[in-house]
Amino acid sequence: MQWNVVANYFGAGWQALLGLCFAPVFIKMMGIEAYGLVGLVGAIKGFAGVMDLGVGFTLNRELARLSVVENGRAQSRDMVRTVEMLGGLVSAVVLVGLILLASPLSQHWINHGKLSQDTVHQAMILGAVAIGLHWPVGFYTGGLLGLQRQVLAKAITAVTSTVRYVGTVCLLWLGAPTIQVFLACQIFMNLIETAVLGAALWLSLPMSGHTARFRIGLFRDIWRFSSGILGINVIGMVMTRLDKIMLTKLVPLEVVGYYSVATAAAKVLPLLVSPIRIALFPKFAGLIQQDAKHQLDGLYHFTCQLLSAVLIPAGLTLAFFSHEILVLWTRDPSIAGQAGPILTLFAIGTLLTQLMWMPVTLQYAYGWTSLAVAVYSGTLLVWIPSFIMLANRCGGMGAAGASILGNLGMLLVGLPVMHKRLIPGRLGRYIVFGLLWPLTVSLAVVTLGRVAIPMPASSIGQAACIALLAGLASVAVALSSPTLRPWCLNLAGQVARPFR
Repeated sequence: MQWNVVANYFGAGWQALLGLCFAPVFIKMMGIEAYGLVGLVGAIKGFAGVMDLGVGFTLNRELARLSVVENGRAQSRDMVRTVEMLGGLVSAVVLVGLILLASPLSQHWINHGKLSQDTVHQAMILGAVAIGLHWPVGFYTGGLLGLQRQVLAKAITAVTSTVRYVGTVCLLWLGAPTIQVFLACQIFMNLIETAVLGAALWLSLPMSGHTARFRIGLFRDIWRFSSGILGINVIGMVMTRLDKIMLTKLVPLEVVGYYSVATAAAKVLPLLVSPIRIALFPKFAGLIQQDAKHQLDGLYHFTCQLLSAVLIPAGLTLAFFSHEILVLWTRDPSIAGQAGPILTLFAIGTLLTQLMWMPVTLQYAYGWTSLAVAVYSGTLLVWIPSFIMLANRCGGMGAAGASILGNLGMLLVGLPVMHKRLIPGRLGRYIVFGLLWPLTVSLAVVTLGRVAIPMPASSIGQAACIALLAGLASVAVALSSPTLRPWCLNLAGQVARPFR
């Protein structure tokens, strides 16, 4: 599992590095309005992703469970074949549906700004093809994660992403720096990534001497969990993707571009959570299958506190130093001036969302999805009217502020109910050591750094100062935690041992 965590962090870090390095290049080459269209295509891609019927996550869980069950090899292969065939059908439906939506979106929904209607229409069609070809990546990756082949999955993603970014820049430079060329590159690379991941999954499945076949009965066995994941994905995508779609109607495309810059910068926070969450989900599912409750309880609380020690300092640093971080990233003070306040609010909202992920991951491992569906549905009912009202009045800042309201309510309602059912008597421990103490220590360190430490003049000095401050806050949280302190000291001893 340790190598899986390392691979997940490397993959997430590499993806973040590529995005941070190349997003300003794309903005410079294509313009902020074209980058706003990139954000819109990404939002639509997220909505299309929920059409996998939850089978990606379900395949992850089922392959993890079957890996610790005797005689599970043949069923694993049949499960993958069934999901693959159903997924291919849904992928074709998604592709055709998005192509049909391209014209009405470009004509009646999007504020074109300086871009022509033909350019927007062409971009929507190319984006639809790119999304349709990328759609199967979700369940192929889910299968590899469930088989504990996370190193392989992340290696494939890292290589294809690198080729994607570098190749896109080269073609924009050698050809025309347009949104059409950008999306054509995505189409080609999505096709390559899907084919490679699919081959990797089939080669990773254990051999059984059994020819894999389509069995609709397998899907009937998992439909309840799968439909719960589908409902959660629908609500989650509405909350994370509908914002840009609604903004294209409420504000000029230029504001959507600034909002897209802020949300792209805030993605660093999910990248801190997802590597451990991805590695632990199949581990949780296996421990539950083996009824190892004591080991599961200890692993859950340790992981929650470890993530808080990393996540909360990073989120507060991103919020307190939003302008400086955006200047370092985009090299454009005017973009940082517009997107910085948006990032401050959105970082707080994103932090609240990510704090829920480990409890939600445990729910998924137990196969309990109804609580998440109910909590997310209630949050959505609060978030949509708040978003529309605040975005109309305050633009991008209002839209970002709405995320704080919705995510705070989700945290306050979901945590008590989940702990009462799955880990009774442990809510107080989670609140104190998993939330309040890390927040208090991090807030003290980051606030002191913001007020008392002068920011260096050079870009390298500023980046080092901000990173050092976030690191100090994380170390302070970890060393002050009774659970994390022994682990940190042991880790430090192992690292220092070769130098003694």
